[in-house]
Amino acid sequence: MRLLSSIRKFISLSVACLALLPVAGGQDSQRVGFLAVTVTVGGDHFPAVHAFVAVRGYPPTSKEVIALTPTKDGFFETSLPPGIYDVFVSEDSTFPACKRVKVAAGDIAHYEANLTVDIASLEK
Repeated sequence: MRLLSSIRKFISLSVACLALLPVAGGQDSQRVGFLAVTVTVGGDHFPAVHAFVAVRGYPPTSKEVIALTPTKDGFFETSLPPGIYDVFVSEDSTFPACKRVKVAAGDIAHYEANLTVDIASLEK
């Protein structure tokens, strides 16, 4: 449990440091926000090894969906323009979850999804 807490703190600090960097292209006036997603499974909150995270702006102005790549098992992060986003989380052996998240310029929005095991999916 301490390891998971330490990893979360490390990711939060890493993303916070990124917020201090200028935005690509030298456009310092155009700020971005950050989204950090932690995906765990079950009561012991083990990092989800085969998790999938997708992000879509809300309200949807296009059909664009961003699939995030994990930085480690169960950890995802990305920079996004300020706004509201639907975050969809799935994993091979669990029920999916989703949450609407507000991303503000210069801030880190956190979504901690603890997924519940879907016994029926394991029986197939």
